[in-house]
Amino acid sequence: MVNVTWHEATAFAAWAGMELPTEEEWEKAARGTDGREYPWGEGWDASRCCNSVGQTAKQTKTVGSYPTGASPYGVLDMAGNVWEWCESWYDSNKSARVLRGGGWYRDDTRYYRDMHRDGDNPKFRSGTYGFRCASRSSGP
Repeated sequence: MVNVTWHEATAFAAWAGMELPTEEEWEKAARGTDGREYPWGEGWDASRCCNSVGQTAKQTKTVGSYPTGASPYGVLDMAGNVWEWCESWYDSNKSARVLRGGGWYRDDTRYYRDMHRDGDNPKFRSGTYGFRCASRSSGP
Protein backbone atom coordinates (compact mmCIF):
# COMPACT_ATOMS: atom_id res chain seq x y z
CA MET A 1 0.00 0.00 0.00
CA VAL A 2 1.40 3.40 -0.98
CA ASN A 3 0.17 6.98 -1.06
CA VAL A 4 -0.98 6.90 2.56
CA THR A 5 -0.50 9.39 5.36
CA TRP A 6 0.94 8.36 8.72
CA HIS A 7 -2.56 8.74 10.18
CA GLU A 8 -4.05 6.36 7.58
CA ALA A 9 -1.25 3.84 8.14
CA THR A 10 -1.82 3.97 11.91
CA ALA A 11 -5.58 3.56 11.47
CA PHE A 12 -5.12 0.50 9.25
CA ALA A 13 -2.66 -1.09 11.68
CA ALA A 14 -5.11 -0.55 14.56
CA TRP A 15 -7.95 -2.03 12.48
CA ALA A 16 -5.76 -5.09 11.88
CA GLY A 17 -4.97 -5.39 15.60
CA MET A 18 -1.38 -4.27 15.14
CA GLU A 19 0.74 -1.12 15.26
CA LEU A 20 3.35 0.64 13.19
CA PRO A 21 6.85 -0.35 14.32
CA THR A 22 8.83 2.11 16.39
CA GLU A 23 12.00 3.35 14.73
CA GLU A 24 14.04 1.10 17.02
CA GLU A 25 11.96 -1.97 16.15
CA TRP A 26 12.23 -1.19 12.44
CA GLU A 27 16.01 -0.83 12.64
CA LYS A 28 16.51 -4.04 14.62
CA ALA A 29 14.36 -5.94 12.11
CA ALA A 30 16.59 -4.59 9.33
CA ARG A 31 20.03 -4.80 11.00
CA GLY A 32 19.70 -7.81 13.26
CA THR A 33 21.99 -8.09 16.25
CA ASP A 34 25.20 -7.81 14.25
CA GLY A 35 24.55 -4.21 13.11
CA ARG A 36 24.79 -4.89 9.40
CA GLU A 37 24.90 -2.01 6.93
CA TYR A 38 22.13 -3.34 4.68
CA PRO A 39 19.48 -5.96 5.52
CA TRP A 40 21.43 -8.61 3.55
CA GLY A 41 24.79 -7.74 5.13
CA GLU A 42 27.72 -5.52 4.28
CA GLY A 43 28.23 -3.88 0.90
CA TRP A 44 25.81 -2.46 -1.62
CA ASP A 45 24.13 -4.90 -4.03
CA ALA A 46 21.52 -3.33 -6.33
CA SER A 47 20.05 -6.74 -7.15
CA ARG A 48 18.76 -7.15 -3.58
CA CYS A 49 16.18 -4.32 -3.49
CA CYS A 50 13.98 -2.13 -5.68
CA ASN A 51 16.10 0.97 -6.35
CA SER A 52 17.28 3.42 -9.00
CA VAL A 53 21.04 3.23 -8.36
CA GLY A 54 22.65 3.06 -11.79
CA GLN A 55 19.29 2.25 -13.37
CA THR A 56 15.83 3.70 -13.56
CA ALA A 57 13.23 1.82 -11.56
CA LYS A 58 9.80 2.82 -12.80
CA GLN A 59 7.67 1.87 -9.79
CA THR A 60 7.44 -0.30 -6.69
CA LYS A 61 7.72 -4.06 -7.00
CA THR A 62 5.54 -6.76 -5.49
CA VAL A 63 6.46 -7.48 -1.87
CA GLY A 64 8.93 -10.36 -1.78
CA SER A 65 10.41 -9.71 -5.25
CA TYR A 66 13.90 -9.58 -3.73
CA PRO A 67 14.21 -12.62 -1.42
CA THR A 68 18.03 -12.35 -1.31
CA GLY A 69 17.62 -8.93 0.29
CA ALA A 70 15.93 -10.32 3.41
CA SER A 71 17.08 -9.19 6.82
CA PRO A 72 18.60 -11.66 9.31
CA TYR A 73 15.07 -12.18 10.69
CA GLY A 74 13.75 -12.99 7.21
CA VAL A 75 11.94 -9.66 6.86
CA LEU A 76 11.63 -8.66 3.21
CA ASP A 77 11.89 -5.26 1.52
CA MET A 78 13.51 -3.40 4.41
CA ALA A 79 15.61 -1.53 1.83
CA GLY A 80 14.13 0.09 -1.26
CA ASN A 81 10.63 -0.18 -2.65
CA VAL A 82 8.93 2.41 -0.37
CA TRP A 83 9.70 4.67 2.55
CA GLU A 84 7.92 3.14 5.55
CA TRP A 85 6.14 5.17 8.21
CA CYS A 86 7.19 4.39 11.78
CA GLU A 87 5.44 5.17 15.05
CA SER A 88 8.31 7.37 16.28
CA TRP A 89 8.68 11.13 16.05
CA TYR A 90 11.48 12.34 13.76
CA ASP A 91 12.31 15.49 15.71
CA SER A 92 11.90 16.99 19.15
CA ASN A 93 9.37 19.50 17.79
CA LYS A 94 7.05 16.57 17.03
CA SER A 95 6.29 17.98 13.61
CA ALA A 96 7.40 14.95 11.59
CA ARG A 97 7.18 11.16 11.85
CA VAL A 98 10.03 8.81 10.99
CA LEU A 99 10.31 7.20 7.55
CA ARG A 100 12.73 4.32 6.98
CA GLY A 101 13.86 2.11 4.11
CA GLY A 102 14.42 4.43 1.16
CA GLY A 103 12.10 4.64 -1.82
CA TRP A 104 12.64 2.89 -5.16
CA TYR A 105 13.34 6.20 -6.94
CA ARG A 106 16.53 7.05 -5.01
CA ASP A 107 19.80 6.82 -6.93
CA ASP A 108 22.22 7.02 -3.99
CA THR A 109 23.09 3.91 -1.95
CA ARG A 110 23.12 5.80 1.37
CA TYR A 111 19.31 5.97 1.34
CA TYR A 112 19.09 2.17 1.52
CA ARG A 113 21.41 1.71 4.49
CA ASP A 114 19.73 0.30 7.60
CA MET A 115 20.65 3.31 9.71
CA HIS A 116 19.40 5.96 7.27
CA ARG A 117 16.34 7.85 8.44
CA ASP A 118 14.07 10.54 7.11
CA GLY A 119 10.92 12.20 8.32
CA ASP A 120 7.87 14.05 7.07
CA ASN A 121 4.67 15.65 8.22
CA PRO A 122 2.27 12.86 9.23
CA LYS A 123 -0.47 14.51 7.13
CA PHE A 124 1.58 14.21 3.94
CA ARG A 125 1.04 11.38 1.47
CA SER A 126 3.27 10.25 -1.36
CA GLY A 127 3.33 7.49 -3.93
CA THR A 128 6.68 6.56 -2.38
CA TYR A 129 5.39 6.28 1.22
CA GLY A 130 4.00 3.06 2.61
CA PHE A 131 4.09 1.09 5.84
CA ARG A 132 4.36 -2.29 7.48
CA CYS A 133 2.61 -3.47 10.60
CA ALA A 134 4.17 -4.81 13.79
CA SER A 135 2.57 -7.22 16.18
CA ARG A 136 3.61 -6.88 19.78
CA SER A 137 2.72 -9.79 21.99
CA SER A 138 2.58 -9.32 25.70
CA GLY A 139 4.25 -12.71 26.15
CA PRO A 140 3.08 -15.79 28.04
